[in-house]
Amino acid sequence: MPILDCFTAEQKAALVKYEAICGFEPMHQDEYAAGEMSFEELWAANQRWFSDVQNEVANIRTPDTLNDDGYTVAHFVDRTERQEG
Repeated sequence: MPILDCFTAEQKAALVKYEAICGFEPMHQDEYAAGEMSFEELWAANQRWFSDVQNEVANIRTPDTLNDDGYTVAHFVDRTERQEG
């Protein structure tokens, strides 16, 4: 869904930038258009959602980010060290 026309030019610019940065269209546009949500509430909900996604991604365990115990997230592995072996 494209960004609706019910926003001010400044609000629409912010929503366009949000979508360009995170790759997802802003949520709750219909609620804002219906008067059920303020722009501040819409913006906070979208920020919260994106932050939650970032936190979930940051906590994904992959073989390159695990310590020897296999559970604790460690520092990033320098891949050049692996190529020497």
